[in-house]
Amino acid sequence: MSLIIVDQFSKTSSKLRGHFEKITKDDHSPDRFVWDFWNKPGRYVHLRTPAVRFFPEPLFKKLKVSSSRLERSTSDAAHSRHCG
Repeated sequence: MSLIIVDQFSKTSSKLRGHFEKITKDDHSPDRFVWDFWNKPGRYVHLRTPAVRFFPEPLFKKLKVSSSRLERSTSDAAHSRHCG
């Protein structure tokens, strides 16, 4: 598994974090219950949610654009390392 940490990943990061904080602040908000609980006993416990179901559409679209840019840049960097 690879982990890539990118400073300034998206100009929308603070808005994404703000939305997350707002939703998770209220324990009784119906918006909070979009999480999938995965449990493989003895191996892992994982909560996940598709971003498209969690973030408002305008924020999700901006996240998708930032993710596509990152994917292209890491793919280009990998290609230049192997073919350079």
